[in-house]
Amino acid sequence: MESAPRPKRFCHPFTFSGVANYAWAQGWRFWLSSLLVSLLAGALTVWLLLGAWMPILSNAVNQLPESAAIQDGTLIWSAKAQPVLAQGPHLSLMIDPHRANSISQSGDVQFELRDNELRVRLFVGEFAWTFPPTLNLDLSRSVVEPWWGAWSPIVLAAAFAATFILLQVSWLLLGTLQSVVVRLLAFYLDRRVNFMGAWRVGYASVFPGALVMCLGIVLYLHLRLSLFGLILFLPIHLMVNWLYMIGATFRLPDFPERAASVRNPFKTPPPEPPANT
Repeated sequence: MESAPRPKRFCHPFTFSGVANYAWAQGWRFWLSSLLVSLLAGALTVWLLLGAWMPILSNAVNQLPESAAIQDGTLIWSAKAQPVLAQGPHLSLMIDPHRANSISQSGDVQFELRDNELRVRLFVGEFAWTFPPTLNLDLSRSVVEPWWGAWSPIVLAAAFAATFILLQVSWLLLGTLQSVVVRLLAFYLDRRVNFMGAWRVGYASVFPGALVMCLGIVLYLHLRLSLFGLILFLPIHLMVNWLYMIGATFRLPDFPERAASVRNPFKTPPPEPPANT
């Protein structure tokens, strides 16, 4: 079975060599890195919801009238009640059954609740969902406000858990697929790695891409990136995965026979022994 000495440098997801060192890392170091990166991504997801969406939704709930509902697929709204308008750079929400106002285009995602439909506007276009005749919802503030106060922490916890689980499952699948590529590249490049080491390198190659995606979330939350730019980070972070997968494979150690056969052109060769006479 192929084996290699443990690397002297600590494994980390920032350089090709650091990712290559995961091939012989102790199990707890490998899974600790996976845990820390996925926890960071989950925390940033919650931070994004807290900073971009939750204040807008809470503001909209506070503006609801004392009497409002959707009955038999139709929005029941008092003529004296003011339209609900809550908006920000990331999210805009309006309830205007009389269609007396128009929502601004500042929000990346825009929801507009009308008399019998919900309209969603994104940068790719507008979508409408007509309420089914059997839909009945109580939208009065006395009902929605305590419900939102009770469920908003659960929504955040669910978003964190969903992000963590989704990342772990997707990394397992992607790491397994990438390990095949690492194994093939290592074979043709005469690099020394066993099956488990190739799997760990393939898995660890997703860490740098995940950190790039985390950077995109931070830039989006601080208005340095549009929603379209954040979506572009999805293929970019995949390309970073592949780049580190290939670069880490090149940084795997050579076989001893191959390393001995490669001579240093700047080193003076030893003198040849004198011929026997």
